[in-house]
Amino acid sequence: MSEWWGTIGKPFVQALLSADQDKIKAALLNLPHSYYEYIHGIYVRSPEHVIIETFLILFVIYITVFKRDKPKKQIRLSEKEIQELVDDWEPEPIVPKHATVEPEKAQPFGVLESRPDTHMKLQGIDRPVLNLATFDFLGLGSRKELKDVAIQALTKYGCGSCGPRGFYGTIDTHEILEQDIAAMMGTPESIIFSDTEATSSSVLPAFAKRGDLIVVDSGCNDSILVGANLARCTTHYFKHNDLEDLERVLQSIRAADKKAGRGSDCQRRYVVTEAIFRNHGDMIDLPKVLALCEKYYFRLFLDESFSFGVLGASGRGITEHYGVPVSDVAIICGSLAGACAGVGGFSTGSREVVDYQRLTSAGYVFSASAPPFTSACTSEALRLMRTEPQLFDALRKNAFIAHDTLAAGTTGAFSVSNDRCSPVVHLRVLPELLASLPSDDAKRAVQREVCDLAMQLCLKRGIAVCSPRYKTNQTLEPLPSVRVSVTATHDPEELAAACNVIAQQCMNAVKEVLPAAAPGSASKQASLRQRK
Repeated sequence: MSEWWGTIGKPFVQALLSADQDKIKAALLNLPHSYYEYIHGIYVRSPEHVIIETFLILFVIYITVFKRDKPKKQIRLSEKEIQELVDDWEPEPIVPKHATVEPEKAQPFGVLESRPDTHMKLQGIDRPVLNLATFDFLGLGSRKELKDVAIQALTKYGCGSCGPRGFYGTIDTHEILEQDIAAMMGTPESIIFSDTEATSSSVLPAFAKRGDLIVVDSGCNDSILVGANLARCTTHYFKHNDLEDLERVLQSIRAADKKAGRGSDCQRRYVVTEAIFRNHGDMIDLPKVLALCEKYYFRLFLDESFSFGVLGASGRGITEHYGVPVSDVAIICGSLAGACAGVGGFSTGSREVVDYQRLTSAGYVFSASAPPFTSACTSEALRLMRTEPQLFDALRKNAFIAHDTLAAGTTGAFSVSNDRCSPVVHLRVLPELLASLPSDDAKRAVQREVCDLAMQLCLKRGIAVCSPRYKTNQTLEPLPSVRVSVTATHDPEELAAACNVIAQQCMNAVKEVLPAAAPGSASKQASLRQRK
C-alpha cells in the first residue's frame, strides 16, 4: 500500500492540491505509465500476486458484463385461466385431516367455584370435594398473608406490567423476587420468567445450539422436549430414570469421539433431566447422575419444578435433599406455580449463566413480564418457607402416607411411582394385564379408559384426582395414569382414608374395563391353569 501511495497516489494528490491545471493534466497523462511501473515492480518481485489479481479483475468484469441470467419467458395468463386456477385451488384445512378431535375430552375436568384449597367446590357438584389434583404442595395459595400482599401490590402497581423485562417491564417486585430465589438457593443470581411452560423451553435453547449435543431423559415433561426441539442440536434419549442406559448412551458418544479423533470439548454437552418427574412422580439419583456427567465430561441441566419448595429440610430442592453443592449443577430452572403458589418460572446459577439468559432466552426477552402482584406474592411465599420449615416435614409425612396406602391397595393391578418423598403419585395399569391386547394403540386406549373411569368413580366419592391429558402427537407421550397430588395441609387421617378409596376405585375400574385380567378374577385363574 505504501508503494502504491508513493508511486501513484501521492503525486496525483499533490497535483490536485496545487490547483494548477497544467500539473493536474500532466498527472493524469502520467497515470498509465505510473500504474505500469507499479505493476511491473510487483511482478518482478512476486509474479504470482499479479497473475491472481489480474485473473480476479477479469473474472469480475466477466460476471458483471457478460454472465447475466437471461430472463425466463413469462407466460401471460388470461383472466379466464387465472379464475380457473383460483377455482381449482383447495387450501389445506386448519385442523389436519387425520387429526383425532374429541370435543368432550377438550373440556376441563371440572370448573371451580371456590379457591383450590384442601377442599374445593366444583360446578355441578353439591358438596366440596377433597382436592388431590392440584400442585399447591405447601398450601400457600390460600394463606391470608399472600392475599394481603396481593391487595397491597395491586393497589400500588395495578394488574399487569404490559411490557417485556428489557423495555420498561421490569418492576422492583421482579428484582426482589430474583434476589429472594438466589438467597434461598444459595446462588449468586436468579432470573424469572412470566410463563412456566416457556421456562425450560427458553433456557435450554439459550445454551444448546446447532452443533451442540444433549442427552435427555425420555420421561421429561413437554416443556423440556419442546426446548430440545427448538435448540436444533443433536439429541439423544435414554430410558426414563435408567442410569445404566444413560451410561450406555454416554459411552457410545465417547466411543464415537475417539473413532472420529475429536475431544469432548468440541461442543457443549448437557445431560437434561428433572429432579422429580412431572409425568411419572419419581426422583433422580442426583449424586450418581453428577458422577456420570463428570466421568464423561457433560454438564447437567436440571428442572426442579416439582422439587423446589418440596425437597430438603428448608425446601431448597434436590441438591439440599442429597447434600450436593448447588454449584455442581450447571443450569437449574423450575416452576413458581407449584409450591410457591405463584406464576411463571425461574432459573438460577452463576452470574454469567443468568446474565447470558437475559440476552438470549426468548421467554425473557420477548414475553411481557409477570404481573407485579404475583411476584410480590411469590416473595411472600418464600418468606413463609423460611419461617415455617415444619411445612416440609408435614408434606413428607403426607407423601409417605399416600405412597404406602396406594401401593398396598392396588397390588397386582397398578404400578405406583416408588419415591416416597415425592408429593405426586402416578398409578399406571401393569403391562401384564394388557398382554392379550393386539397393539400398543389398543393398550394405550384401554389404559386411558381405566384411568378416566377411576377418576370419575373417585369424583363420585367426593375425591378429585386427575387423569392427565397430553398434547396430540406429543413426542414421547407418557402412558395414561391416575395422578394423586398431596399437600402439607391435608389432614393425615383424611388423606389415608381418601387414598384407600382411590385404591378401591382404581381396582373397580380395572375390573369393569378388564374383567378377565383383573387380579383374582375366575377367568384369569382359569387362563393361568390352561397355560400350565
